Parts: sequence; C-alpha cells; structure tokens
Amino acid sequence: MQPLDALYLFNEGRNYQTYRLLGAHPADAGTVFRVRAPNACQVSLVGNFNGWRGGVDVLHSLGSSGVWEATVPAAAPGSTYRFEIVNRLSGERLIKSDPYGRGYELHPDSTAYVTLPSQHVWADAAWLARRAVWDWQHAPVNIYKLHPGSWMRHPDGRQYLWRELAERLVPYTVEQG
Repeated sequence: MQPLDALYLFNEGRNYQTYRLLGAHPADAGTVFRVRAPNACQVSLVGNFNGWRGGVDVLHSLGSSGVWEATVPAAAPGSTYRFEIVNRLSGERLIKSDPYGRGYELHPDSTAYVTLPSQHVWADAAWLARRAVWDWQHAPVNIYKLHPGSWMRHPDGRQYLWRELAERLVPYTVEQG
C-alpha cells in the first residue's frame, strides 16, 4: 500500500495496519519518519544522527491529517531518535518517544531506534487452516497477563530480552494450564 493510500485510510479510520505508515521506515534515500501530532505547529527529529539538536531535521505536515513526515538520509538502522514537538497552542516544546517505534533502548531508557523490516517467515499455515473452520467466537479462552519487566529477571537484576522471556514464559504458561 502506498503512503498516500495508507494516509487516506488512516484519515477515514480504516487503516488497520497503521504501523506500516507511522514510525521509522528505512528506505533507499535514508529513513522515512512519520508521526501523528495533530496539535503541533512544528515537529522535528532529535537523534544521534544530528547531535540531538531539534529544528535540524524538520518534518512537514501532511495536510489536515495531523501526520508529519520527513526523510532523513543520515538516519540509518541502529540510529536512536525522538520527536521534538512544539504545541501550536502553548508553544511548549516536548521531546517524545515514537509510539510506533519498532525498537527501544532497555528500561529505564525509552529512546527509539531505527530497525530494518522483519525478515521473519511465518510458518503457521496449518494453524490458520484449522482456525478457518474453528468456532473461536464460542470457544473458551484463557488470558494470561503479566508485566515482562517484573515477572522474571536475571540473577543480577537485568531484565530478560523478549527471546529470553519466550524461552521461559511459554513452558510456564503451558504448565499453568
């Protein structure tokens, strides 16, 4: 889907894959950044590619959508960044993390970083075929909720990475029923 088509659907409230529109997306000419900031009069990027200086890499507004966009040649995969947003009513300058970022520094930091698109190849065709004939709307469901940062930690107190958590969480959840 082209960005303008995605933006059209976004404005209609029918873009169900907004993560493909917003956030940081590496491209041939650099990285394309998009963020929704409807009450902003200016949006720029601050990151390790511009010395963390606001006003250097300025995004432009995509009309009345509230979405702002810029392509930054110096921002490559691994670059860390935040958005600097100037409120159009108060003039307040805010530094915000990317709500659609695909990678973040570990807690307590919350700076996003540019990632390459996932190369994961899904191998769930058999499960999808079973689900197609399964009456899932009337089947019982178990919901197990946890906070990954506090559920389990390394002996030295570090948080587990997602892959490390999966190795422990899946067997634990199965054991719990």
